[in-house]
Amino acid sequence: MNFSPLHAVTFAGVSGGLGLVILTLGTNPLTAALGAFNLGLYTMVYTPMKRTSTANTWVGSVVGAIPPMMGWAACTGGLEPGAWLLGAILFAWQFPHFNALSWNLRPDYSRGGYRMMSVINPGLCKRVALRYSLAMIGLCTMAPMIGVTSWTFAVDSLPFNLYMSYLALRFYQKGDSKSSRALFRFTLLHIPAILVLMLLSKITMDKPSGEGAGESIGAGAVGETTNSVTVTTDNITTPKTATVVTTVTVNTNKTRTVETDKKIPVTETAAKTVAGTACV
Repeated sequence: MNFSPLHAVTFAGVSGGLGLVILTLGTNPLTAALGAFNLGLYTMVYTPMKRTSTANTWVGSVVGAIPPMMGWAACTGGLEPGAWLLGAILFAWQFPHFNALSWNLRPDYSRGGYRMMSVINPGLCKRVALRYSLAMIGLCTMAPMIGVTSWTFAVDSLPFNLYMSYLALRFYQKGDSKSSRALFRFTLLHIPAILVLMLLSKITMDKPSGEGAGESIGAGAVGETTNSVTVTTDNITTPKTATVVTTVTVNTNKTRTVETDKKIPVTETAAKTVAGTACV
């Protein structure tokens, strides 16, 4: 079955629009905005550049770097340093991956009129592959420095990055089908290995204030968790004790959060508990 350009554009428009709606409703507007930006970058910038400039590979690498940043934004609602590091890792990885792949496809790219580095500037193609392979070592070392992973990740990822750099060096020196194929095949193993190692060595981020178990509650809020509740107040004065209390801890099996601007009423039983706490 043959599809007309109109059919293709209609299908792409509906699919892209529906995807952005799902991202907005299922995650957050920031993730959807990144998706919209990437969709436009791929279709309106990267694809036309393939026939005009070798810089298309750098633009395409940005396109490939944004999806992990979208994943981070979907989880956290922001673009913290870890999101940019993930994007940088995917950006750098794509050069040894794609440059090695394109090396053996030079006749096809040339016939299709695509201005790839492997066709227009083979020397640059090999240098860039080596350059970004070495950059992966520095990027993975940055992960523990900015608190995304422990230093275990920097150590565990080093053999993978060193071996990819070695294969990129061979590709740079020989520039033949065998060396390019070896580099390309290893990149297929390299990136999932790096991401899994990063996951295994990740450092859990602190939750924002007011989230999670054991809530702290001030003089306008009461919070209870499954195991206990911690009440923090400015002032609690009861008819029985007239005692100023800073904190009260109460065991409970319920989960409840109440926001209020008023003082917390204290019963006679609670007053005795407060007095006992204050005495301790």
